[in-house]
Amino acid sequence: MHAPAEPSRTRRPAAMLAVLLITGARLGDTHGHRRMFLLGLGAFTLASLACGLAPATGPLVAARQRRVAARGGSPLAGVRP
Repeated sequence: MHAPAEPSRTRRPAAMLAVLLITGARLGDTHGHRRMFLLGLGAFTLASLACGLAPATGPLVAARQRRVAARGGSPLAGVRP
């Protein structure tokens, strides 16, 4: 049994998720949860549109990363206005 060669493949996304969630929560506390929810919803919608209009794989990957960031970093983030 051998350990995976690249343990950073799991640590890096987990760290990014933690940073995005903490930053989003802080912004919600300072600027209002409803305002930040609507801003995130708009950013997610624009990033989804960019995914649909992506002409190649590179722009599609970049748009998907923006979409995850707009969603708060978590695919399990609940919808709460």
